[in-house]
Amino acid sequence: MTEDLEITISGVFPDARYASFTVYDDKPTWFSRNGAKSSLPDHLIVPDAGSVNPWQTVRAPGGRFTLTLSPDVAAGQPNRLPLSREDAVPGAKASVIFRVYLPTGGDSTVVLPTVTLTQGGVSKTLPTCPPAPPPTPSPT
Repeated sequence: MTEDLEITISGVFPDARYASFTVYDDKPTWFSRNGAKSSLPDHLIVPDAGSVNPWQTVRAPGGRFTLTLSPDVAAGQPNRLPLSREDAVPGAKASVIFRVYLPTGGDSTVVLPTVTLTQGGVSKTLPTCPPAPPPTPSPT
């Protein structure tokens, strides 16, 4: 992890019971930095201009959101998550988890967000992961 890395996550609110984004480091729990928590549940995600968050206003899903993950965060900044703890060592690793519980139509209907890394003024959009294969039935 470097101090000039910023990650932008853009996507569509899923049609699901629950969704969230959480940043983890080498410890198995969310953390905070400058008062900003590393976890953001669905009802607190601010929708993009002209969109609606279906967990805030009863509306059909499909609204859009944009989140920013950065070491430069402060409490109260909407849709901004810390990438690391304040005492993180340079080069520390982090994981971003996008949780979606009980999506309508099953897991394969969830549209994965776009992830863009920006470092030193250079941006790179990552390719989307391929869909997971269907589970293998257990032997009878």
